[in-house]
Amino acid sequence: MKNMTSKLLKSLLGFAYRLNPVFRYSLGRGLTVFVFHEVSDNPSEFTKKFGLNLSIQNFRRQAEWISNNFNPVSPEALIDNSTLPKNAALVTFDDGFAGAFKNAFPILEELNIPVLMFMNMLPQIERTPMLSAKVLYLSEHNSDFILNLEDLGLSVAPHLVVTPSIMKIFDEKYGMDYDEDLINRYQGDLADRVTMESWDSSPNVYYGNHFYDHWNAAALSKDELSQQYLLNKNALEKYVSAINFVAFTNGKPGTCFSSRDVDILKALGVSKIFSAVNGVNSNPKNTLLGRVYTHDSDESPNQLWCRLGLSYSKLR
Repeated sequence: MKNMTSKLLKSLLGFAYRLNPVFRYSLGRGLTVFVFHEVSDNPSEFTKKFGLNLSIQNFRRQAEWISNNFNPVSPEALIDNSTLPKNAALVTFDDGFAGAFKNAFPILEELNIPVLMFMNMLPQIERTPMLSAKVLYLSEHNSDFILNLEDLGLSVAPHLVVTPSIMKIFDEKYGMDYDEDLINRYQGDLADRVTMESWDSSPNVYYGNHFYDHWNAAALSKDELSQQYLLNKNALEKYVSAINFVAFTNGKPGTCFSSRDVDILKALGVSKIFSAVNGVNSNPKNTLLGRVYTHDSDESPNQLWCRLGLSYSKLR
């Protein structure tokens, strides 16, 4: 009953946003950026727990809604903002989950919607779990890690505050005594090199920089952040679809990145940087752009309008 009431309220609010002339004007003259992660009918424990997965049917529904209400653009169009159409939108993905390539990309190709996938290349190259999934798994399942969370400085939101030196100390102390296969299953499959190469020839697929591993920028030193960007940039340069855009991991200002981190990346030549909040961008010429995420519970157009409207309202 509570869930039904919530969906009804979201639908009513979405209907109101859809008819709001100020909101629609902002959409028309700006750039709306969407972010997705995994698309699968058999999501992993990790993607289910953190709301990162959409069912295949629901992703198609949301992609069709984007196609019907926006003019999707390629990332290259952001380099010359004067060419952006009315109601411009950009579709992005983070982390390189296998289901995104297998299930979402064909739908986007069918609808002729360009997609920008932000990749962490270390997990892709070495077939190891990405840092955030690894730390969250250890904080729930590894007794040594759990007992030493406070000593490691990881008492709150461990994946947001862990540093390379902290993980090095833990691995040296406990000899990396954990099963990466179990962590990979908890996380879910990431795309392999063959899959990335198979989509590299598509004119609608682009690869962006999500750092070499899924470290939280706010926890890294200037040198560590620069190294994470440059290592990933070098790994991505083998793909013709690579573009020099960066999406902050986790993506929330303050807890996940700061103006310091934006300035570091700008100094390294990054032209566009993406957060994970406030996806209705009134000025697409800004270097830092926001993104709006949708949820698998967003099953109707009005619920999607609600999701977008709430993201817009946070800017006011």
